[in-house]
Amino acid sequence: MKNTKTCGTQETAAVIWLITALILAAVFPIWQNLSLPIFTLVFLILPLVNLIKNKNAKRIGMGKTKLGKILKWTASNLGAIILVYAIFEPWSGAYAYLLSEATSSGSTDPTFVWLRLFEGPGGWLGMFIFSGLITIFAEELCFRGWLLRTLEPKVGEFWANTIQAAIFTLPQLVVVFLMPSLTMGLVYGLVYSFGAIGMINGWISMKAGAIWPNLIAALLMNLILSILILGL
Repeated sequence: MKNTKTCGTQETAAVIWLITALILAAVFPIWQNLSLPIFTLVFLILPLVNLIKNKNAKRIGMGKTKLGKILKWTASNLGAIILVYAIFEPWSGAYAYLLSEATSSGSTDPTFVWLRLFEGPGGWLGMFIFSGLITIFAEELCFRGWLLRTLEPKVGEFWANTIQAAIFTLPQLVVVFLMPSLTMGLVYGLVYSFGAIGMINGWISMKAGAIWPNLIAALLMNLILSILILGL
């Protein structure tokens, strides 16, 4: 059995990543006069506390996983998410609306501001790295990593996955109620947040044993949708 009282290489790397992400998540918005991502900070702090306490990266979804397994479940995840968006986005326009708001001149979103700071590939690269190291990573880490693995031994796989997806969706309701139509709100809240990101990513995380396939698929999907909607 793994000695959770000994901090190994994986745990040390995870602690460094999380502390660095916390610093950047706080400093960059202040520097650029943007909104402080309170949820992102909370999503990073909770797993970090657990990691420091238990010294076990696997318990927060950051354990080692074989490359073949990562590739297999990344492909499965990406395929499922593409299918969901291909069905719902053309007639709902939910993601396109959110993207237009996040990239508007008055937006203070720290993830998409990179597209305004740098033109061309530099902006896309900045967004990809920032979301991969901080914003999207924080969501996957907190919900499909730490929370899912905390709940699973207590309530089983199905309920652990359902509960984490439901809790993940709660802060998204702020966005849902601000959307211009009921259709957009329902698609974003129930289909995208709870169903695609919550349930599908949770299931993939359990099968893969880590959040890495989710993180890679989410980053690629976010980049693909952004390019398709905004153009290069």
